[in-house]
Parts: sequence; structure tokens; C-alpha cells
Amino acid sequence: MINIRKFQDFLNEAQSPSDAQFIADLLIKAASGPGTDEELLSNAVLAIKDENTLIKVNQILNKEGTYQHLQDLIDDEIGFLDGYYKVLITGHLNKQRIAQSTKKIAATATLATKDQVIKAIKDRVTASENFIPKPYKDPRGIWTIGIGFNLQNRNDVQQKLGEAGVDTKNINLIVTKRQGTITRPQADKLLILTLSEAYEQAKSIFSTFVKQPAAIQGVLTDMAFNVGPNNLKKFSKFISHINTNKYAMAADEMRNSLWYKQVGNRAKDLESIVRGSV
Repeated sequence: MINIRKFQDFLNEAQSPSDAQFIADLLIKAASGPGTDEELLSNAVLAIKDENTLIKVNQILNKEGTYQHLQDLIDDEIGFLDGYYKVLITGHLNKQRIAQSTKKIAATATLATKDQVIKAIKDRVTASENFIPKPYKDPRGIWTIGIGFNLQNRNDVQQKLGEAGVDTKNINLIVTKRQGTITRPQADKLLILTLSEAYEQAKSIFSTFVKQPAAIQGVLTDMAFNVGPNNLKKFSKFISHINTNKYAMAADEMRNSLWYKQVGNRAKDLESIVRGSV
């Protein structure tokens, strides 16, 4: 064995024990040279705390070309005489319930575009909000029109209505008297405009937004549209879990929130999407 160190020394050196690239680099380092650094190798494996990190490590090892995946490296580098380290590694993988994923290499997902995300959630948002052609007060007492378009808490209402093709007469009636109407095509255009805003708002709140699966981006956009960016920012633990791809924990935060109780089936549907993500 070469370059043996205590586990605490390893943790002190690591910038982040959950960082897949760092872990993969240490695994390759442990396996290189005239002999295997079994302790460094086992310590690197012990830093893998979830399946998502393990899959990323497998992808990096596979890309490097020396090993197909973590299991290939373990089989090649931990021999019969290294029983202690084999037990240590196996015990950790079993404890974390990721032993079955040591060969798993998920395909790299193609990043979704804004248009794709909005198109994917448009019908769902419409079903949640419903179309009402004239001004009305939503359950929170906020003046609204069309498909959840907020007339009260924004200073560009006239501009957005105009961009959606609403004529001047109806714009004046809507803004000044809370009367007038819009058509369904105009409501659809308003929805696209506001979903585009919500997408950008969610993108500014979640640091890993653009790297998230399309389904998660859709949920975050839907939530920004539903509660507004200022309220979404208050979901601090939820934001942290999404940014670190801890989807089950993020779903728990959704379920435990007041928003979940207030919104009903819409929240349940979004929570289910997040919980089912990997």
C-alpha cells in the first residue's frame, strides 16, 4: 500500500466529499501507480452518499476509459487479501442502499430549452387555473383575468394585455373598472408571456436550474407562476434540496408547507413529480 492516510485527513483535503469529480479523481489516483492505495480507495467510496453521486462517478470513470464503472474498479483493485477494505466498502454501499448501482451509468440528459419547458407545462397550468374571460378575484382576493394573469400586483398590465392582442377599449375597462373581457387565444398568449417570466424567475432562484431535468424545471416554473418569486424564495430548505438533487427531501418540504395545504391537487401533482425524479 502507498500513501495511507486517516479518513479525517481525507475529509480535510476534500473540497466536498459529495463532489463526483473529486471522488472519481481520488479513485483513479488510488488505483494508479505500482500498487493500489486501498485506504484512499475505500475512503473515496465512503464519501459517496447517494445514488445520484454514484451514477455521476460511474459516468466519469467510464469517460476516462480505464474502468467501466465503480464495480469494475473495485473488482480489479480490491483483491482476496484485502478483506478488511472489501467489507468496509460493501458495508457502506449496502448501508446507503446504493450497492445495486455500482454498475449503473445513466445517459446524460439533454438540457431542456425554455420553450420546451413552457410547452410541457402549459396545459397543466391551464387545468389548474381555468380560463375566465373577465376580471375576477382569486381565492387570495387578487384581481385576475384569463388563465391566472395577475392584474393587481404588477405595473405592466396594460403592456402585457396589449402584447396579447387585447384592444384598447377592453384594456381600459379591465384596468380602470375591472370590467371588459379577453378571448381564449388572448388568454393563451398572456399565459405564455407570464410562464416565460416565471421560468426566468425560477432560474434566478435555483442555482442549478438549467442543469435540472425538464420535469423539475417545469415544477419550479409552475411554482414561481403560482406563488410568485418572492414567496418562492422563502422555501429555503426546498431550494437547497433541489440545488443538490435531493428530490425526496425536496418533496418532503413541499408536503410539509402551508402552500401544499392551500393549493390542493396542484401541489400534490407537483410534489409527486419531484418525488419521482432521480
